[in-house]
Amino acid sequence: MGGHPFPEINCIVCNHPITLETDLNADENGKPVHEECYVNNLTSARSNQTAAGKLLDMLSSQLPPLCCPECGSPFSHLDATFFLQSGKSCTIPLPVCDCRERHDDTPLHMDAQRLARLEMAETFNSDPKLTN
Repeated sequence: MGGHPFPEINCIVCNHPITLETDLNADENGKPVHEECYVNNLTSARSNQTAAGKLLDMLSSQLPPLCCPECGSPFSHLDATFFLQSGKSCTIPLPVCDCRERHDDTPLHMDAQRLARLEMAETFNSDPKLTN
């Protein structure tokens, strides 16, 4: 009795064929994967999370700048909260310069009042109770 050959099954990480006789592995979603590919994928993801966590730890431990290096004006600070997949979160005060004339629309020196107006407009436009 001649059997039908198995269809080629590829690893979801490297897209190379999986040998069904030796590579009997699946990821957390039940998809076929080489053991080495799965381990490398996991360690890479953890490494990226660790690097992001270290960056947020470093940024949150530094004192925020007080004055604009361009004009010397005191910064306003807006809190930005970052969330990692691990569940960790970190709030960092971002400096904003109030002198729009000198810096135009560069991201670091965006006018704090204009930013507040944009946030209010976004809230107004996204809230159906306010637009009707």
